[in-house]
Amino acid sequence: MAQRYASEEDWIRRYTEAGHELDPLLQVYLPPEAEPSPEVSAGWGITERLIRETVAMADDLGARYVALVVPFEAAVRESSWSSFKGHRTAGKEMVRRHPEQRLGALFEYLGVDWIAVLDPFSQAAEEVLPYRDGHFNPAGHAITAELLFQQLSRY
Repeated sequence: MAQRYASEEDWIRRYTEAGHELDPLLQVYLPPEAEPSPEVSAGWGITERLIRETVAMADDLGARYVALVVPFEAAVRESSWSSFKGHRTAGKEMVRRHPEQRLGALFEYLGVDWIAVLDPFSQAAEEVLPYRDGHFNPAGHAITAELLFQQLSRY
């Protein structure tokens, strides 16, 4: 069973005190010029290929593709992110909006609509946090549903 922590800050503190390096999955916040691990770089390549394939399949079916970019929980609240951005992986600083920017650039290139929930979630951090085992709580679902409704209502 996964250990539960009182807050993101508690998780960061305990993880660091235990002598762990930054979780490799959090290296998605390293821009390419920071040279994330080969595994993370390969993961980005696979993700981007799968997105291209999914967009092409949706297009072949005549379906509209709308992407949703969801931030890691610690990126939602500025104070939590401030704790994170002090962490380095081999001297490389994480960039809070990197996943959103990278995916957004791909979606723009592909000509598909996309929704980023970082800003709306940040504005409602007290309501949307904490996530529940990595999943949205009811407030997170409500905000996301409204954003999707607004986007899909344009068609």
